[in-house]
Amino acid sequence: MRPPALPLVLALAACDPGEDTGRPDDTGDPPPQVALSDADNFAFTSAVDVSAQAIRAGADITVEWPALTTDVYGQPLDPAALTGVEVFNFPGATADFLAALTMGSLRATDITLRAHCDTSGTSCQLDEFLMGEAHPLDLSADFLAGSGGWVFALRSSAMNGPVAYIDVVPTEGSDDLAASFSDGGSSFRVDATAAAPVPVADPSTVLDWSALTLDGAGNALPLYRLDRAVLARFSGGADVPLAAPQFLSESADEAFTLDVTGRGSVALPEFLADPLAGDGAWVFALLCSSCDTRMPAFLAVLEVAAP
Repeated sequence: MRPPALPLVLALAACDPGEDTGRPDDTGDPPPQVALSDADNFAFTSAVDVSAQAIRAGADITVEWPALTTDVYGQPLDPAALTGVEVFNFPGATADFLAALTMGSLRATDITLRAHCDTSGTSCQLDEFLMGEAHPLDLSADFLAGSGGWVFALRSSAMNGPVAYIDVVPTEGSDDLAASFSDGGSSFRVDATAAAPVPVADPSTVLDWSALTLDGAGNALPLYRLDRAVLARFSGGADVPLAAPQFLSESADEAFTLDVTGRGSVALPEFLADPLAGDGAWVFALLCSSCDTRMPAFLAVLEVAAP
């Protein structure tokens, strides 16, 4: 026999309006959203100053780094994290090539040849380089005077993008058979400018980047490659992160990082319980771990506005 129905008053009383439903607020309203646009992104240009080394053309040269202790950013280098070296052969000027590489604007047509030598040691011979996974190259036959620019880039598991560079010039009659990475042999420069701050009135705000199309260097932005979001606080103000955007987390007073692989938005409380509290400037950035540059793809200063 079916039990008698509860009176309507009792049925309504069973739904406690003060109950925590786990939603952003007690009213059940969705959190406010801010749709980020390309106009909100910072802009930057970067370059690498690198010294040239004249090395004997057509020889099976040695590429070595036993004495290297600092990277292209002037930071201490962890020798145990070094994984090997890449070589690039290209038709243009070395300065233009390195600018494109560090700004993420390098195209396949900018490169004649790209190969790698993976090693836990401190040197590679030119005939040890591979294209892809298992295609050895006899680079000594290509390493000739007048064959274009040649840059060797040292790799590390500790960061994305090369950690040091050398510009090697194949030269007839040179007695030098070793291209050596050295402290101060390459140095990174960046000039960055922030856009107008993005107003955020509510600490529960959701930041949505699904409409972004360009990175800070003006390149097409593949959203699917963005895999990290950073929320960082700088007590020294918004100019601090622009001095060295490649060290966003390291230079912040506090920084919080989330894996956002495959996502197009994030709510600020996902970073920490009380976002946007504390003195100073708050910065939001999006990064790509698989890209050839440490520079953020997107960086914006958040303006904590009154509701």
